[in-house]
Amino acid sequence: MKKMLRIEIVVSLVLVVVLLTFLRGPELLMPMSFDSMALVLFVIFLVMFIGLLFREGALDERERLHRLEAGRFAYIAGILVITAGIVYQSFSYNIDPWLVYALITMIIVKIASRVYAQMNH
Repeated sequence: MKKMLRIEIVVSLVLVVVLLTFLRGPELLMPMSFDSMALVLFVIFLVMFIGLLFREGALDERERLHRLEAGRFAYIAGILVITAGIVYQSFSYNIDPWLVYALITMIIVKIASRVYAQMNH
């Protein structure tokens, strides 16, 4: 179990580092090949991360509760960051529609998963 946690942490950290390369400023111009490589690495590590999420399983009720709480905190953090982005961009009257789409998707999936869990458990 600790080995899986280590793997998940490593994959998560690499995914974050790759994502941070997309935020570089214009003063850090990178060649187009670097952009392509970063995009491929992002997709590969994102798929690995999603695979780890689907593969994880709880051995007992306490571990299941820890995973549920981690998911809840991640969901709340995602909503707060996206909402902050929408509020910040609304001051310049230029809201990126992808922020709105992401927030709508998170809310719909949350409700749909609750309905699904209620009906099947």
